[in-house]
Amino acid sequence: MQVLQAKQLQKSFQDGAQVTAVLKGIDMTVSEGEFVAITGASGAGKSTLVYQIGLLDVPTAGTVFVGDTDAASMSMRQKTSYRLETFGFVFQDYALLPEMRAWENVALPVLMRGTPLQSAKKQAVKALSRFGMADRINHTPSQLSGGESQRVSIARAIVHQPSVLFADEPTANLDGDRSRQVIDIFHELHRAGQTIVMVTHELEYAEEASRLIVLKDGVIEKDGRPKRSKQHAR
Repeated sequence: MQVLQAKQLQKSFQDGAQVTAVLKGIDMTVSEGEFVAITGASGAGKSTLVYQIGLLDVPTAGTVFVGDTDAASMSMRQKTSYRLETFGFVFQDYALLPEMRAWENVALPVLMRGTPLQSAKKQAVKALSRFGMADRINHTPSQLSGGESQRVSIARAIVHQPSVLFADEPTANLDGDRSRQVIDIFHELHRAGQTIVMVTHELEYAEEASRLIVLKDGVIEKDGRPKRSKQHAR
C-alpha cells in the first residue's frame, strides 16, 4: 500500500535576486513496509526532499500525497496534526530538549496527543528499554553520549507507532561503532514492519536498505534495489 507519493516535486530557494533550484521535478512513491535510503553528494537535495514529503516544508511546485490526500489541500494545523499522528523524525543533531530527562523527551509526542502523563511515561520507558536505555531514563542529554542521545531520539520518533519513520543523516555525528548500532536499530524496526525513509551520505549504510534512491543535482539518478541489501547480505 502506498503511503507517500511525490509528483513533479520542485523546491527552489531565493536569496535576493538569486534563485537556487534544489529539487527539479521528483517523482517517487513510498510503499508500506519499505526501507528507503536516499543518498547523493552534498547539495543533491536529499534533506530537502525529506522535508517536502515529511510535510515539514512546502514545495515550490508539484504535489505530495500522504495516503490518498493531497497535502496542498491541508491547512498548516492539519499538517501539524498529521505529522504528530503519523510520522516520526530522527535528526542528526538529536533535537532533544536539554532540560528534560530522557523519558520526558521521548514522552513528548504522546503527551502532545493528549495522553495522560503516567501513561505517556510508561510508553516512553518501554520505548527506551527496547533500545537498551532502561538505566538512562532519568538522564538529561548532557549526561548521555552521542550514541545514547540518538537512541533517545529514535525512541521518541517511534513511541507513538508512526506509519513512516524519517531519519535525516542519523549517523552523521557518530563514530563507526555507534553508527552501526543505530543502523542495526533501523533494521530491527524494519523487520518489525516499520516503514523507513533514511537520508544518508554514507553509501555503506544506504546499500543495506531494501531500496536505494540516488539524487544528483536535484533529480533522481537511480532508484531500485541496492547491490548489497541487508536482507540478502545476512
